[in-house]
Amino acid sequence: MQQLVDHFCEQGDRENKRVFLDFTLPLGGTLLDLGCGNGEFTASVAKKAEAESVYGVEISETKALAAKEQGVKVTVGNLNRRLPFVDEFFDTVSANQIIEHLVDTDTFIEEVKRVLKRDGQLVISTTNLAALHYRMQLLVGQLPVCLHPANVQFGNFLRGEKNPIHGHKSIFTHTAFLEFLVFHGFNVQQAGTVSLYPFSAGIGRILLRAFPTIGVFSTLRVGKRHS
Repeated sequence: MQQLVDHFCEQGDRENKRVFLDFTLPLGGTLLDLGCGNGEFTASVAKKAEAESVYGVEISETKALAAKEQGVKVTVGNLNRRLPFVDEFFDTVSANQIIEHLVDTDTFIEEVKRVLKRDGQLVISTTNLAALHYRMQLLVGQLPVCLHPANVQFGNFLRGEKNPIHGHKSIFTHTAFLEFLVFHGFNVQQAGTVSLYPFSAGIGRILLRAFPTIGVFSTLRVGKRHS
């Protein structure tokens, strides 16, 4: 069962990264990738954004070292806390599958707004609690596998499987995520849900045109709302 889950996760991750890059505009200047990992996807975002300087924040020292080898100026840090950058420094901020791992989502998004330039872009993606397969799990009384209230899975078909060390702490539905970003002073420029388990990427795209809120990931490009 875990192998089947891994297959769908890898397929969904590829599709989401494709959309994430499609949403990223070539603004040039500076890029900040929050949760930059080993820097591989950061490099792809930097290329699409045509960024001249690339920064990252990563909690894992091992991954941060790998990202530095990719040319990313990495700070090891906790994204639940204040970002170590001056106001309105970045043209592009990217955060792919990060906010769901945080406890203090309000501080995180306010810090993103603070360091983003007035006409900059935030490209962000998170797990969508209202995805089709999570709705089906709830319908039959199962805990959606995207929720990690304990160190291992309970109440679903992955019972007993270990959750990631930095598991999911804050999960939004797509609609709630849109409202959250608007509440914190952003204008939504492009948005959609991405990937639809258990369908292929191509079939998923077709079905999501008819049912736009049931994809696995909520992916958006937003800008700061001008007062």
